[in-house]
Amino acid sequence: MKTFVTCLISVFCCLYQSVFAQNIVYTQTDKDLSTTTQFQIMGKSKGNILIYFYENDAHSIVLYNSQMEVIQKNSLKQLPNSIFNNECVQVPDGFLLFYQYQKKGIVYAMSLKIQTDGSVKNEPQLLDTTDIDNTSANKIYKLIYSDDKQYFMLIKENNSNGKRSILTTVLFENQLGLKLVNKVQNQIEMPDKYMALHEYQLDNDGDMLCVRTSGFSQSDQINKITILQKNKLVNTIDAVDLPVEELYLDDLKIKVDNRNKTFLLLSFFSKQKRGDIDGLFFCTWNKTLQLVNKKATIPFDEELRRDANPENNSKVAFNDFFLRNIVLKQDGSFIIAAENVYSSSRGNNLNRWDYFNPSFGGGAFNNSYYGTGFGNSFFPWSRYNSFNNINRYFAENVVILSVNSGGELDWRNTVLKTQVDDNSDNFIGYGVLNSGSELHFLFNMQEKRQTILSDQSITPEGQLIRLPAFRNLRTEYDFMPKFAKQTGLKQIVIPCLYRSYLCFSKIDF
Repeated sequence: MKTFVTCLISVFCCLYQSVFAQNIVYTQTDKDLSTTTQFQIMGKSKGNILIYFYENDAHSIVLYNSQMEVIQKNSLKQLPNSIFNNECVQVPDGFLLFYQYQKKGIVYAMSLKIQTDGSVKNEPQLLDTTDIDNTSANKIYKLIYSDDKQYFMLIKENNSNGKRSILTTVLFENQLGLKLVNKVQNQIEMPDKYMALHEYQLDNDGDMLCVRTSGFSQSDQINKITILQKNKLVNTIDAVDLPVEELYLDDLKIKVDNRNKTFLLLSFFSKQKRGDIDGLFFCTWNKTLQLVNKKATIPFDEELRRDANPENNSKVAFNDFFLRNIVLKQDGSFIIAAENVYSSSRGNNLNRWDYFNPSFGGGAFNNSYYGTGFGNSFFPWSRYNSFNNINRYFAENVVILSVNSGGELDWRNTVLKTQVDDNSDNFIGYGVLNSGSELHFLFNMQEKRQTILSDQSITPEGQLIRLPAFRNLRTEYDFMPKFAKQTGLKQIVIPCLYRSYLCFSKIDF
């Protein structure tokens, strides 16, 4: 009987591991893929993973099957040798590759339709052009698109006149190709020399929203916000000031809530100029009525500060935290994740005021949760940062906050991690997989002098779970989870290095 019970327990343990352990498969090493290769994980189509590569002026798309074996490689000969600001967007019937290139004094904005198998049947489509004064590469256009991928917009700013900015918006609808809806120019008054336009967003109705902000200097906190809204079929832009009542904001982010026809604005805030971070500011903008539905602040208490950053004085606990992820719920509530990141040079730490827009890019979902446009994940290989000779990067704890529809903090939790790397931030940070029932946070951690890919998930109730080790995890691979892309409800693709070769791993949960 005792032997039977022991066997039963052993079988149960094996079944538990088979059910809850995540499985990894890897691509084979390819001598043509190295640390100089630019890439983008495009997504999954008909069970295959598609990845775009650019190396030595050659463009290609490679298809991988469910075991990450190469089944097809397509050369994109339709593209010029030198292009920039590339971005692949998955649409219902394939992919759209957006890019810019310069020929003499003209910058061309283009798109190329890619089939589900990575092949190309049609020639590239010209979207817009801009005459420039010099022959150097100029990233003229920003790309934004709606969550349902039915609307795409090119944004172009001309700030040559210091008192106003000429904003050009070119809107397309995805109907058997990109169909031009309208091209509009608007003059945006910029009376303050520290004003800037940013956080462009496009909703599923084709309506655009951005903000005009200003502070005390070019790299200082925000103390003035104007919401700029342009409806799809209207040529003018409506401007409404958003009072912030003696708050000083930074790291402002906007998320579209298509279900509720609103836009969510989020930022950390201080009560004093260049003061310590005191809490979270947010408001919801009703685009139909063009007014604020709700505006509130959530101060950070002592317990949250100690949990977020136990090594530092609680007063400065959030000074190096930056917003990373925004997850909206159907009732208008939301979850945010913020990461503690900073840099040092020659032993001197640089805080958020030294680099107001930090160099730590990328993140989960291929940046889709911010929609910043034109391929932020294309160039992960900058090994050295010339800004202030930064040579050491830190990425530490991640704070997760859940805010209900009434503007109150429901729960909070912290993913504890300590990461540091010299001359590169490619292997620190984290990636996220949203399975609907959990948010998985994937990141590298040092265990017994080895770098191990870890997985911690958080439930809708705020419970943090440290999951068992990955099956088939090979320590000779160096993972870059910050450049990962979710390719299924419970699937994610993560780039990694095997020695000096670029590889990819697919994880099924």
